[in-house]
Amino acid sequence: MDLNGFINLDKICILLADSSPQGMDILSQIFTGFGARNITRCASIALASDFIRSNDVDLIVVNDTVGTESGYDFVHWLRRQEGNQNVFTPAIMISGHTKRSIVGKARDCGANFLIAKPVSPQVVLERVIWVAREKRPFLEAGDYIGPDRRHHEADPGENKGRRRNDQLLAEAEAAAAAAAEAAAVDVSGLAEPASDPQQASA
Repeated sequence: MDLNGFINLDKICILLADSSPQGMDILSQIFTGFGARNITRCASIALASDFIRSNDVDLIVVNDTVGTESGYDFVHWLRRQEGNQNVFTPAIMISGHTKRSIVGKARDCGANFLIAKPVSPQVVLERVIWVAREKRPFLEAGDYIGPDRRHHEADPGENKGRRRNDQLLAEAEAAAAAAAEAAAVDVSGLAEPASDPQQASA
């Protein structure tokens, strides 16, 4: 399937965080194929954090480990950057594992979704569209800050973190027909692994 005709992300600022050159190249090629031109590649959490502090970002895609550091800890830190509008930026985690504990870890750090490796354009496309359209409230409850973990379906109405999603949705609306079956996990709620360990779905 030629996905380029379905989506164009040329106005979106995307932050990719992955210490693996191969993994970074794959993600960059996927988003470039969707028309993205404003892509920042960070090979360390320190670089990603510095960029977040001084730039407006529309989408964050981070590997579960970046060098010796944790991508989960990075998202957890991001959600607590009071006064920085990137607090509400959609964050997608990439992991080679989809077991229940990993899904829970991604959910609890405040990520929007977890995508299982190997990553494909179809999977990324589906998740970007989903994140752009979802209307889960953004909550602060105890130690948790992030999208409402109790909701699998988008809730009607406005919420605290919608402005970021609106920008994504404006670019991804034409991709509705391209919703492909994908190996992705909605971390708003825990899901049991599918029969194929590479194919987990909410």
